[in-house]
Amino acid sequence: MAHKEPGERDPGRALRLVRDAVKQQPENATFQNTLGVVLYHNGKYREAAAALEKSLAAGQGQNDGVDLFFLAMCHARLGDTKAARDCFDRAVRWCEGKRTLPPGQPEELKAFRAEAEALLQGKPH
Repeated sequence: MAHKEPGERDPGRALRLVRDAVKQQPENATFQNTLGVVLYHNGKYREAAAALEKSLAAGQGQNDGVDLFFLAMCHARLGDTKAARDCFDRAVRWCEGKRTLPPGQPEELKAFRAEAEALLQGKPH
């Protein structure tokens, strides 16, 4: 999912579109990830965490970093510091273990990591 600055987002419209996509392909890990991210940006943290867990399970290790950074933020927003830290640490390990990533993904992961790190330190974006 391309990283957009908050002013460039239309979370309500994005949620409607991604829900339609997930209805058509519920096992698609990318759609589940996008649903989780969009739900997070809509403040629906429990629902976002559930979608991200589905993405994590279906993704077979391909995009764990994105799922885990957003899971960390969901858990942090829900007040579960231990789960947030665990997801964050797993995401960092996943990123460090990747030798090659698709173009643009390293920058995207860096932005997600910074956002998650700030939230875990009590300085939400």
